[in-house]
Amino acid sequence: MKYDAYFYQTMGFDGDGVQSLINFINHNQGKLLVGIQSSGGRSGVAQMVLKILNDNTDRVTLCAVSGVYSAAFEIFKGFKGQKAMTDNTIGMAHYGKNEFHLHTNGRPVYFEDEAVLQQNKKAAPKEVAEAASYMTPFELRKFRKGDEVYFGFDRMKQLFPDAEIIEW
Repeated sequence: MKYDAYFYQTMGFDGDGVQSLINFINHNQGKLLVGIQSSGGRSGVAQMVLKILNDNTDRVTLCAVSGVYSAAFEIFKGFKGQKAMTDNTIGMAHYGKNEFHLHTNGRPVYFEDEAVLQQNKKAAPKEVAEAASYMTPFELRKFRKGDEVYFGFDRMKQLFPDAEIIEW
């Protein structure tokens, strides 16, 4: 398929990356190809990116390039429009991660730390239920242990059977 404009984001999506994506979508007409390759990033930023992309499914094709890990995998998985993958793309999922501070007695240092701790406890069952919807039992066991779960290219094709494969 021929596209009218192309966008490629590598590394994590930060404020500048999200703004670049917004500018690209707002200033281009027609069919757009958005390529992502990332080792991950903040889940809140990923949610914003996914919202932007899903609001434009009529004209955006999202392409996973080489590797989409963590938040980038969640963006790719959650995108409701047309998907593509470059040959040999790998994915990775794991529990969401947050940093917080604890005293040596195991109690949170700051109020924010307590809030993050409670949020993590609340989010864990939801993350497991979501993972169970697409992971094999072996993958889910790894996920529940807190390990990173990698999806090789063949597994990515199983997870996203309708994705166009971009080959050499």
